[in-house]
Amino acid sequence: MKVNKESATLKKEAIKIGLCEEWTKEWGSESTESLCKKMIRGIDFCLKHNYPSLKHLKKWKGISDEFGIFTDASERIEATLDAYVFNGKSNIIVNVGEYGCTRLYIRHDCTVEVNIHPTAVVMIDLYDNAVIKVNGDCKVFKYGGYVVGECKVVNKYK
Repeated sequence: MKVNKESATLKKEAIKIGLCEEWTKEWGSESTESLCKKMIRGIDFCLKHNYPSLKHLKKWKGISDEFGIFTDASERIEATLDAYVFNGKSNIIVNVGEYGCTRLYIRHDCTVEVNIHPTAVVMIDLYDNAVIKVNGDCKVFKYGGYVVGECKVVNKYK
């Protein structure tokens, strides 16, 4: 089996910062696509440890978009996925349409405008120096960053 050097490096880094035994055992020689899926599935670990690094996330640009992971991007998105992760210095507009349901993880120095249809359900986790402008009803879990607009904000602290 061909060893993916990036996967091996990321695995070592994850183990060093506390990756659990179950995930350590199941981690093989992952493709970029499977690393993206792993990031979404293990988003709590990634956010807690600021993992993977922006250096790695930038390498995934173009491929990671398909999985809802954007880094240093400037995009307008019609939300169709369960979750999105915005990293780096992204400048994003997200539209959540009728009966839409999504979760947004916004971190680093991102600026995100979120337009929410009245029938949509949206939860946002906000970190670091990120800024969100909310147009519509949602719940924001605020670990850092700045909120502009009327929405329910739940302050959380690391």
